[in-house]
Amino acid sequence: MFDFLRGRVAYAEDGLVVVDVGGVGYEVRTAEDGRTFAIGADVALYVHFVLREDEAALYGFPEREARNMFRLLLAASGVGPKGALAALKHFAPQRLALAIVQEDIEALTRIPGIGPKTARRLVVELKDRLKKTLSDGALRQAAGGEGRRGREWAPDPVVWEAVEALLALGFSARDAEAAVRAAKAEVEAECRTEGAKAAEADGGAGGDAVMRRTDGRLTTETLVRSALRRLGPTGAAQR
Repeated sequence: MFDFLRGRVAYAEDGLVVVDVGGVGYEVRTAEDGRTFAIGADVALYVHFVLREDEAALYGFPEREARNMFRLLLAASGVGPKGALAALKHFAPQRLALAIVQEDIEALTRIPGIGPKTARRLVVELKDRLKKTLSDGALRQAAGGEGRRGREWAPDPVVWEAVEALLALGFSARDAEAAVRAAKAEVEAECRTEGAKAAEADGGAGGDAVMRRTDGRLTTETLVRSALRRLGPTGAAQR
């Protein structure tokens, strides 16, 4: 019935945004933090309309991939719109797909409201469908490398430990992963800049300097501190 909405943000809070489309306000439920949407800003959301005896609601997503994953989750037994939205709030779509394809029950049960029984049902009912939908390249990208299991999306032990520390503090996997990735990228960018300056001073031999600086600064403690600054007091990674 609906594919997407494009308009301006009239109101936003955690889990909900009102989009003004030609003077009509559409209330859309979302997995995004309220700070994602600036009042008055243009916005486009891929939407799914749910019509049931007890509910008539629009669910919206910034990417088509997330909307498609939402629809796939709804096809699983015992998963309703709230549960599917909670899953996408906790995990990015490809990470969620990876957990299902690799039968990572432990990861799936981190989603609020998803217990071992429901997690196993997701694997049984959706694994084969996701394998057909996702390319091998997409799965490897989500995994961070081919052939790894358990810590697929964070093969670097320092990155994994930083994310685990944030999970222990109560942050969602989605926010923790995003914050740690951003923190890691920031450290690496700073090291490249300093390495370039060192290269100029040393007559062009700055590659080793970059590696030494990165190895020395890329510690679990550094990543956790930087990630916490990004997450802020509300627990949502700053974009």
